[in-house]
Amino acid sequence: MSFEIVELTENKRELWNRFCLESSEAWFRHTTYFLEYAQNCRFDRKSKNLSFMVYQNSKIAAIVPLIMQTVYEEPEIFEFAIGDTNMPFPAFENSLHQDNKKDITKIVFQQIDNLAEENNISYARFFLDPLGEEIIAGSQRFNPLPKFGYLETSLSTNIIDLKNPEDKIFSDIHRAHKLNIKTAIKNGYTVDIFNDENISEDVFAIYKNLHFLAAGRKTRPDESWDIMFEWVKSGYLILALEKNNNDFVSGFLVIVYKGKAYYGSSATRPDYKKIRGIGHLLQWEVMKYLRKNGCHYYETGWNLYPIISQEVFLEKELGISYFKSGFGDTVYPLFRGEKFYSAEYLRKKKKSLIEEYISQYLKLFDSG
Repeated sequence: MSFEIVELTENKRELWNRFCLESSEAWFRHTTYFLEYAQNCRFDRKSKNLSFMVYQNSKIAAIVPLIMQTVYEEPEIFEFAIGDTNMPFPAFENSLHQDNKKDITKIVFQQIDNLAEENNISYARFFLDPLGEEIIAGSQRFNPLPKFGYLETSLSTNIIDLKNPEDKIFSDIHRAHKLNIKTAIKNGYTVDIFNDENISEDVFAIYKNLHFLAAGRKTRPDESWDIMFEWVKSGYLILALEKNNNDFVSGFLVIVYKGKAYYGSSATRPDYKKIRGIGHLLQWEVMKYLRKNGCHYYETGWNLYPIISQEVFLEKELGISYFKSGFGDTVYPLFRGEKFYSAEYLRKKKKSLIEEYISQYLKLFDSG
C-alpha cells in the first residue's frame, strides 16, 4: 500500500474538519478550531502547529493533532502538548482493517519521533479522548501508548449518560450535591444559558470579566477569548451564567460537539466562592439544557488523585475533581502517556515531582 505524510496547511483545514466529523475516534479537540485556540492561548507566542495527516492510496487514513509549545516552568524546553493538558491520540478512518490501522499507527508515531528530533522536543504527552466512540462503547480496553515508548500515566473520568430520564440523572447525583442545588434555588439563584442564537459580545464579556476576577489576573491573550466567542457563535460552545437579583456571580463554558459535551472552564466572583450551591446549580442546569438539546453524553471532569504521575495535584485541584465526580453516572478510563526525549529533563522533572509530592502529602504523616 502507498502511504504519504501530509502537513496540515490552511487550504486543508476544511478537509481535516470534515474528517473529524466522520471519524468515530475524533472529537472537538482534534479539530482545527481547537488547534487554533492552542496556538493562541499562551502569552509566549512560541506555540507551533506541526499537525499532519497520513494518506493511504490518496485518501486520508489518519489525522494527527500535534502542537509544539514551551513547558510552563521551563520556557527554554519544548514539548508536544496543548496548554496544560495532553495531545489527543490520532484519529483514524472508520473503515480501516485492524492490521492496517496498526501499520498506520506505527507510521504516525515514527513521524512524531522524527518531528521531536527535528524540533528539539524534550517531552511529549498524549491521551485518548474519552468522548471518542471507542471509549464510550468500551471497545478500547487498554492503553496503546506504552507500545510506542510512553510511560503509563492513566487516570479516569466521569461521563453522564444524558439519554436517561431527567429524574434518573438527578437521583444519581450525590446527596450533598442535591441538597446544595435545592438550597441555591431556594435562595433565588437562577441560570441563563447562551448559545449561537442568543449570544452577544456584551454577554460573553460578563464571563470574561468573571474569569479575570476569579483568577486575579489576565491568564491568556485576548485572541484566545475571541476564538472561544466564535465557538459560541458557531454552536461549539455554550455559556451558562448564574445570577442573583440580576447580578451575575458565576459562569460555565461547555464544549458541545457531535452530540457530546465537555465541561471546559468555570469562574466565580471571589466574594461568592463560599456561597452554598452556586456551582452545583450551574452544573445541574447545564445538564438539563444539554439533555433537552440533543446531547447524549456529558463529561464533567477527570478524577485526580494524590499521586506522582505527569503531575502532582494540589489540594485545590483534588477538591474540584471531587466536586465534579459528585454528579454521578459512569467512570470511564482516561488513557494517558508521557515520553521523554531528553534524559536530563526526565531526571529533573521526576526529581521535582517527587519533592513536590513529599511537600504536599508526606508532611501530613510528619505532623501526626
